[in-house]
Amino acid sequence: MIAKLRRYYISTNCDYNPANSYSRNKVDALMFFLTLHPKLLIGSKMKIQTICHCCSSGCSVEFNQDETLGPGIEGIKGVVNSDGFVCLRAAKGFRHIDNPNRLTEPMLKTRMGFRRITFDEAFLLIEEHIKEVKPEENVFFAGARLSNEELYLVQKIARAAVGTNNLNSFHYLGRGEGYLFNSKANIPFAEIQDTQVVYLFGDSLPVANPFVWHLVQQAKREQNVKIVWISQTWKGEIGNVADEKYMAHSLYSFLKLANRNLIESRRSDKLFSEEICLDFSSYNENLLAESIDLHLHQTGTSLADIEGFVNTLVSSGKSAFIFAEEELSGNTCSEIRHMAMLTGKMGRIADGLIAIKESANSQGLIDMGIHPAYGQGGVDVDDEEFLQKTQTTWGVRKLPAKGTSDISTVLNASPRNLFILGEDPIGNALKDKEQMASYISKAEFSVVQDFCLTPTAQLAELVLPATYIFESGGTYTNSQKIIQQVNRQVQSDVEMSGFEQLAAIAMRLGLSEMKSPVEAMLESVMLFPGACSHKQPRFVYSAEDDALRIFKNGALSFD
Repeated sequence: MIAKLRRYYISTNCDYNPANSYSRNKVDALMFFLTLHPKLLIGSKMKIQTICHCCSSGCSVEFNQDETLGPGIEGIKGVVNSDGFVCLRAAKGFRHIDNPNRLTEPMLKTRMGFRRITFDEAFLLIEEHIKEVKPEENVFFAGARLSNEELYLVQKIARAAVGTNNLNSFHYLGRGEGYLFNSKANIPFAEIQDTQVVYLFGDSLPVANPFVWHLVQQAKREQNVKIVWISQTWKGEIGNVADEKYMAHSLYSFLKLANRNLIESRRSDKLFSEEICLDFSSYNENLLAESIDLHLHQTGTSLADIEGFVNTLVSSGKSAFIFAEEELSGNTCSEIRHMAMLTGKMGRIADGLIAIKESANSQGLIDMGIHPAYGQGGVDVDDEEFLQKTQTTWGVRKLPAKGTSDISTVLNASPRNLFILGEDPIGNALKDKEQMASYISKAEFSVVQDFCLTPTAQLAELVLPATYIFESGGTYTNSQKIIQQVNRQVQSDVEMSGFEQLAAIAMRLGLSEMKSPVEAMLESVMLFPGACSHKQPRFVYSAEDDALRIFKNGALSFD
């Protein structure tokens, strides 16, 4: 028994040590898995290789699917996890695949409850309701569990077929634009071992992204990399390995003070920040006008602590600034980016940012234009080149006016048709669940696509069954902007994959046939900027901190 469990879970280079958030020792880990799968030792019937959907690293995993026993997860050497790493979060995260309540057919709400209908009936209802209203009376939401190809079809349906930019994701709704372009400045995960100092902002990394936490621990263990921790609580595993610690009740104010110190003490990289970066003068003027006492009060620290941190910062050589989006506000993320710009730690080997996105395809939301103001590749929808490409590729004369991602404006609207694909905002709302329920209930016709009747799906008029990426085929883009393909490997009990459902809806609305995810990806590439654009980094001043995340799990229906 122990040998078999070792093959599945210990030989995959997991860090089982006192600093691991999931178990204190190997015995605990073995007992955990034995509790989950007491019959795991019996041989499995099907091996499926896929990309883990539990965080944004994009680790390659293989799960051994048995019709009786359920999935057993094993790490395999992949593009990202070249050592075959797999974490306990992945093992727990794949348990929902065997949900006995999984939907396999469209469900229509009636006075007597939900009843099964055919896909043709479901698509006809969607077509009729869309054609009965004005374009701007339709609203689309798409989540980060959808493949890039599915997200592209959602964008194309909304903009080209329906004619609306009411296109959002609850994942990023109301959180500003500080997250949108973090990954453009990311250094590769593999370069963590080549840094001299790792700066960890916040407390959630070990849980938010066990793979990156594994790499940080490995770098400290093997390369003696120094770890500096800027914490809001001083709680959690990071404290067991951090060499230097700073308490900051407000990371936003702490960073504002540190950046101000860099400028006022003339220790910033002036050539990079003032000559290469844009809008430094405006940022500098506004920052220096802010109240030092207010920021000190909000962060709960002293000027001596800020001075000590900056002393470490300017003398640390190659550094990695690592932070998890799920824990930080958009403006806090921007201030970390500003710190990298002020110190010149951007665009260099093993010297820069590592922004950890929350879900498997959070980056795909940005790349595939799931935003009311940005299209393919994060390009402004009013960009002339993008407009010309949509005219050629989609055959549309012009795109609709920009929509909004302001949460108050969105939730106070009353859409006639509401489409929520791959998200459960009610089930994952950290607060104001009633407000989310009220918004969805206001729609005359609402459609949800998910694996089961989530709290959000229960309020919908029509529920479509979802499929996993290994059931439909497609790609995910991780936090490093690495695109990885997963082939369709199994025929699920769902007659039409999620991609096929979207393709069928697109055809009913007058768009051309899309036969496969590969075809969708090839078409989507035609809308990306014509050349890899390395625009100058820009300082973007903010007068105050903005909202933290509103939904857990990236608003997905599973963790």
